[in-house]
Amino acid sequence: MDHIRAPRRSTHAAIILTLIAGCALPELVQAQAPADVDVAKAPSQSTVDAWSDGIWAAAISGDEAALDAYLDSVPEGALPEKTSELRADIEAYRTHLEEAEQDRTEDRLEARTKMMELFEEEKIVEALTAAVNLQTLSDDWSTLLKDEVLRELVARAEVDQAEARAAGDWLLAQELLYRLRTLYEDTADADRYRNFNEQLDDVNRRIGLLAQYAPRTLHELRRAEIARLAPDEELPEFDEAFADDWKELLEDVNERVLKSALGLAAREHIASAGWKPLLEGGIEALRIFITTSALKENFPSIAMDEPVARFDSFLEIHENRIKDMPSDAVTPGTCRRLLQDILLAI
Repeated sequence: MDHIRAPRRSTHAAIILTLIAGCALPELVQAQAPADVDVAKAPSQSTVDAWSDGIWAAAISGDEAALDAYLDSVPEGALPEKTSELRADIEAYRTHLEEAEQDRTEDRLEARTKMMELFEEEKIVEALTAAVNLQTLSDDWSTLLKDEVLRELVARAEVDQAEARAAGDWLLAQELLYRLRTLYEDTADADRYRNFNEQLDDVNRRIGLLAQYAPRTLHELRRAEIARLAPDEELPEFDEAFADDWKELLEDVNERVLKSALGLAAREHIASAGWKPLLEGGIEALRIFITTSALKENFPSIAMDEPVARFDSFLEIHENRIKDMPSDAVTPGTCRRLLQDILLAI
């Protein structure tokens, strides 16, 4: 998925100017002073070093107030004309900042207008994209989230993504959740970011399952997505030659292979976390699989709501049981018993 957020406002100009200033002042001090300059009145090397170090630290840390203070207090150099040139560079830099801020103010107004227009047109995905753009142009991303229109847009997007997930429109849910997560990334509301991130991860995993086990369904979802976002484009017809590729992947998979793979992962995994995270992850993956109803394309029993709901409840019980167990209590024996229980419950 393409990134939709442009980089934050760069501090490159300030850092470049700081480099110029930091490099120029020592040179000015060390240069041979003209005969008419009183060398005794030139700043000491320690004064220039302290100024150079301070302005550099202020630029790197993003402390604009301190940076401005340093730029207002350029030490006099042994070469007055060079010091004057540096001050002229500083003035040009500040003029550039003022012009850039004016441009950003205009861009913010334009982005907010676009967001509101798209929202009114019920184009929620596009409105969220405009909202991300507006946020990128803002100095305080967290404060912008308190904007009344933006809050209404987020609330509507949350409803739409929930409805899309319930309807099995995983690509629409992905588009909405990706933008919702982006809005809360690097903001003060870490809980909402984490919530959207977890939901997006769930949706992405389901889309991955469709790509592997229900390619026709995924193809139709892509067709609907193109009709929604790019109606002038056409999607080629589904290629039936790839419809049964999943069967080859599963041809040699059986219980013995599964146990062997789990055992190898428990022993050799780089995190060396043992069996517990493997069984937790396995149950979670199985629950996602059976509750992705579009997989009925090749697994018809997934369309049976009541049996699937009972099996999911059964898995949830085992998932909670393993979560409550100490890590050292989850052993290969735990895995064998869990697999036996699952196979009996199917």
